[in-house]
Amino acid sequence: MKQLRTVLAALLLLCSTVATAHDFEIDGIYYNILSLEEKTVEVTFEGDRPLGEYRGNVRIPASVTYKGRTYSVTTIGDNAFSNCFMDLTGIEIPNSVTTIGNDAFSGCSSLTSITIPNSVTTIGSNAFSSCSSLTGIEIPNSVTTIVSNAFSSCSSLTSISVAAGNTTYDSRDNCNAIIETATNTLIAGCKNTVIPSSVTTIGSDAFRGSGLTSIEIPNSVTTIGNSAFSSCRSLTSIEIPNSVTTIGKSAFSSCTSLTNIEIPNSVTTIGDYAFNYCTSLTNIEIPNSITTIGNSAFTYCSSLTSVKIPNSVTTIGESAFKYCEGLTSIEIPNSVTTIGNSAFYECWSLTSITIPSSVTTIGDYTFYYCSNLTSITSLIPADKLFVPGNNTFSYVPTNCTLYVPYGAKETYAATNGWNKFTNIVEFSVFDLTVSAAKYATLYLDYNAIIPQGVEVYTASTVDGNYLMMQEVTGTLPANTGVIVRAEQGTYTFERSSEAPSAITGNLFRGSVEDVYITPANEARYYVLSMKDGVVGMYEDALSGGTFKNNANKAYLVLGDKSLGIYDEEVDTEDPGMQLSNKYYFDFGGTTAIDPVVTEVNDNIYYDLSGRRVENPTRGIYIVNGKKRLIK
Repeated sequence: MKQLRTVLAALLLLCSTVATAHDFEIDGIYYNILSLEEKTVEVTFEGDRPLGEYRGNVRIPASVTYKGRTYSVTTIGDNAFSNCFMDLTGIEIPNSVTTIGNDAFSGCSSLTSITIPNSVTTIGSNAFSSCSSLTGIEIPNSVTTIVSNAFSSCSSLTSISVAAGNTTYDSRDNCNAIIETATNTLIAGCKNTVIPSSVTTIGSDAFRGSGLTSIEIPNSVTTIGNSAFSSCRSLTSIEIPNSVTTIGKSAFSSCTSLTNIEIPNSVTTIGDYAFNYCTSLTNIEIPNSITTIGNSAFTYCSSLTSVKIPNSVTTIGESAFKYCEGLTSIEIPNSVTTIGNSAFYECWSLTSITIPSSVTTIGDYTFYYCSNLTSITSLIPADKLFVPGNNTFSYVPTNCTLYVPYGAKETYAATNGWNKFTNIVEFSVFDLTVSAAKYATLYLDYNAIIPQGVEVYTASTVDGNYLMMQEVTGTLPANTGVIVRAEQGTYTFERSSEAPSAITGNLFRGSVEDVYITPANEARYYVLSMKDGVVGMYEDALSGGTFKNNANKAYLVLGDKSLGIYDEEVDTEDPGMQLSNKYYFDFGGTTAIDPVVTEVNDNIYYDLSGRRVENPTRGIYIVNGKKRLIK
């Protein structure tokens, strides 16, 4: 009996605890005391768990008096109004409240509107989740924190106005909302969004899985966080401003309607999985600020047909273009040193690829099942050849032609991985070094692909002491002497499978070996040089009577009647004219150096180098800012 009385006493004590889980109740609202010293309370629920006891329109007072002591209402506690379902239809929050707790109004499906006062600084996790009748909400600029999922599953929410002033745009909500402005950690799941210029970061998961169709990112944003737009399947295009430097992991992954995107030069990092499963993406331009293409960055971009990688990139990450089955061409620059595992795994549409000489590592499965490859060009020299991954070329046809540098065939044939190919063919490549003067000459005995960033010119006519230059694009025909214009650096001219037509009437000659030439038949020879800051072809740069032309260099020949160079076909007006000892380049502009002439006067003449000429003779001059020919 004594034992039974003890159990009954415990049950009564428990019931008493449940009934008084809150500290007190006034006018149907339950409160807990937060601080006796600061005299603050929070709104809470009646028992040990929220049962949705609040009904109708509830007005929360700014303060309450209990046992002769007045308390300020500063917090709507965790779960205070949760599960009110069909009963709670309206709520009035006083200016004394600073915090709306976790799940404070979750599941209040009849709540149609709410006003958040300027005093609130924090909105907790799931605070308004599943408020399915809530259509609009205004968040004041006092709010600095909105915890994740604050408005998740608010299926009727059509507008959220969030005052500008904070810096991060971040959350994981699905609310089909129109966000007008932004605050610290914020709401996603929105169809159309305008982000204010105060925002500097679009945080992780900010719009993940939303119905977003378009968005304008302001110039204030520097970072697009991990998965920021992941699975935005209705997003068709997006413009990234020049302020952005980082595109995080999975930032645009599974944006299946995204057809194109332009990445600005400000971006230095494309994170792993950044665009994977963007199945509608047809083209993308990677800026020359990027150094690394992340792992799986473009995996499953099945509509991507071509990619041009800039010469700033040193690493192509693992699976970077895996399953890009529509990819027909890709340019890998001479800056790349590492091609990761499975980088081009099952790129079935690739028919050819060139591996630059800079590559030191090719991972496993890199070209696995690229079953339509008919040619692979490897520029890696024999002394730097390495063994690729075991399955690098698995399921690539063994009769795919492997083009290798001259003299390297035996090395490739004896090296695991490369020796699977039955048709190894040597080809020529030439590395041309361009000095700080930005000009060079070139002569090759094979058709060569003109590398990126290089301009190539021939000349068939002269005007005064100017060579009228004609640009050669695409492929340089074999045995053609040319002038090369490019930034200082080294450029690789590799053999081209194309056979362009020979260029006739070219005044440049050259050789693939060092040769010594003795002038004959009145011929005069000119070599590339710089005098007085002007680049041109100068006769007095020659040494003595015999002219030496270095291997793979070009020179200018004029006056050789036996070669038909500089005869009546070239200069019909004055076939017997005296030859100059120097010739400058005319690329269609003023001069190769393009100095600025600011003084305008009918009686003042400038040569094409910008120098004033007191007594102009036959030639081209600048008068009144325009070119004038004196015959």
